[in-house]
Amino acid sequence: MNERANQLTPKQKPGIASLRRLLPFARPFLWQFVLVIALVIVFNASSVLQPYLVKIAIDSDIASAHPNGHALLVIALVYIGVVIAGVAANYFQVTLLQRAGQSVIQNIRLSLFEHIERQAMRFFDSRAIGTLVTNVSSDTETVSQFFTNFFLSLIRDGLSILMILFAMFRLNARIACYSMVLIPIIFAVAIAFRGRLRRRYQQTRSLLSAMIAFLAENLAGMRITQMFHQEARQRRALQELDERHRDANVREYTTSVWFNRTFELLGNVAVSAVAFVGGEAVLHRAIAFGTLYAFIRYIQQFFQPINAMTQQWNTLQSAMVAADRIGQVLRIEPEIVDAEHPVRIDPKQVVGRIEFRDVTFGYQPER
Repeated sequence: MNERANQLTPKQKPGIASLRRLLPFARPFLWQFVLVIALVIVFNASSVLQPYLVKIAIDSDIASAHPNGHALLVIALVYIGVVIAGVAANYFQVTLLQRAGQSVIQNIRLSLFEHIERQAMRFFDSRAIGTLVTNVSSDTETVSQFFTNFFLSLIRDGLSILMILFAMFRLNARIACYSMVLIPIIFAVAIAFRGRLRRRYQQTRSLLSAMIAFLAENLAGMRITQMFHQEARQRRALQELDERHRDANVREYTTSVWFNRTFELLGNVAVSAVAFVGGEAVLHRAIAFGTLYAFIRYIQQFFQPINAMTQQWNTLQSAMVAADRIGQVLRIEPEIVDAEHPVRIDPKQVVGRIEFRDVTFGYQPER
């Protein structure tokens, strides 16, 4: 049973190419994804503007020699308007992306089911039905996380990093350069964890598929199991599979926690460094206090999208594994293909008889 359950597990490392093969399913919804990107730009712009507006209020209207209450009120109203615009853009981008992403997954699921329906009986005789159920249900649901969570995180957080960098260098190029010292360390950590995370996710996904296949086949054949009193044996087999899946899950989340907490630590170190360097600059009157506040907020915002993207790394890994498993099924061509232009025969004109000579039947060539 384990051999059959694992026939569709990846033999090679699944990569982004597995997801690229599913992108044609998203083509009918291209305009919706473009609109999502436009809404993401509005949302990111509102987030980047907020610290800058506070900086203006501090330097120009609060800490200046002549505080200006009217200008401060104007800044406050503009701040509220920017926040409302960001909230509205965020709501519409999430709603629109969920609708488009779920529509893409619906197309993938239906196409996969139709493709399985066209297969010959040999296909079903040589593969565990539970594995095919996993492909149509669980694997497609995992891929949906790529078109919703990961896609949104990639666009939103990627643009956010670029906008924050632009704002930081506009405020003070020297402090911005100090803030970038940790970027090579960030890339080094990401590269170090990448291979380990991929192996963890792939192993967990394969074991989950094997367990679902085991359950599906045993529930379907429960009458035979009870007839031969094999309940205890099958329970031990399921327990073994479940324990392996549990241990793989623990290893996966342990690796993910180490990965995310490392980035969180780097973010806090960066905030401390900017507070020290910027504080020295404020004491020597090289920069205003509002500028230091804006820098600290930008550093916090800078590491937030990086941390969010790293947390979506497991989503990407799981989606690549699931897409690879779906692709393996879609690449199997049906053995029996109907003619594109079948000849219609009038039953009244058909005469003759049917003879069976040297007829054999079997799902396997040698049997």
